[in-house]
Amino acid sequence: MKTYDYKKADELLKEFKSVTGFDVSSESRVEGVVLLRCLFYNILTHKNYMKDIQIAHFIKSKGKNPNRSAVFHCLKKTKDYYRDFQSFKSMYDTCFNDVKQSNEEVKLKIEHITLNKDKKALYTALDTLTDLQLKDVREMVELRIKSYHWKNNV
Repeated sequence: MKTYDYKKADELLKEFKSVTGFDVSSESRVEGVVLLRCLFYNILTHKNYMKDIQIAHFIKSKGKNPNRSAVFHCLKKTKDYYRDFQSFKSMYDTCFNDVKQSNEEVKLKIEHITLNKDKKALYTALDTLTDLQLKDVREMVELRIKSYHWKNNV
């Protein structure tokens, strides 16, 4: 097994615990604990470049005994948690900048969806937006609707 920076991982844990109160040795499957655990594993992955087996080894040194597959599964569920839980989404966005989309990417997605007339996909795309991006989309749609009314009335 390749080595990892144990001291940095320990510092990340202490900082994470001071901010969230998260207990790394907790076996709880309560939603909030699961989301915090997933966020912490992502922090170790992105900021300390640890792989799932290294995370399992580090957590084992702290008193919990997760296996590698549990860590892998947790990391794999990140996108689902990001999509389904607003609390996780806001915490993740605070820590990372890899999921946020630019306004141009959002506009391209919306154009693609509207061209294909897929309403469900449109709602799904809107759920991935930040509040600021959602405000921009609303303004764009309102202007488009006003334009349609103006064209039809003339």
